[in-house]
Amino acid sequence: MRVERMFNAQTGEEERAPKMGVTIVAGPPGSGKSTLVRERMRSGDLVVDMDLLFTALSGGLDAREASRDLMPFVASARDAVLQRVLRPRQSDKVTACWIVSAWPDPDALDLTARRLGAHVEVLRVESAECKRRLRKDARPRLQELERAVDEWWNAWHAH
Repeated sequence: MRVERMFNAQTGEEERAPKMGVTIVAGPPGSGKSTLVRERMRSGDLVVDMDLLFTALSGGLDAREASRDLMPFVASARDAVLQRVLRPRQSDKVTACWIVSAWPDPDALDLTARRLGAHVEVLRVESAECKRRLRKDARPRLQELERAVDEWWNAWHAH
């Protein structure tokens, strides 16, 4: 387990807080990112998934049904959690964090991974298969998700 040096502001003494292991699971929509995380996570692991944050902040609506107007709030919630991951407290007991990412920019993914000291797993499920899975689930906003699959693959082929 990695240890980060921290100092108590009141006593000036060094404290040691375990730094949690972070895994980013990336891929296009429909590639199985959330499914993979659910299969591998353990009780007590932290999961940062934009779809789940949308559900939580919309009062239980499915992320694909929730208003896109919530995106700034969802992104702020995600960013606050990631800041806490970067600066764990002495009392934190969480040792593993899973981040689900469909962001299509490989450079941004690499930067985030380096910043968090994260391991990255990229699910390179072909575009046609992702779209087939999305259609099978009869998801709302299907055309938007299919465009996101194409954008993801275009960005990854460009690198």
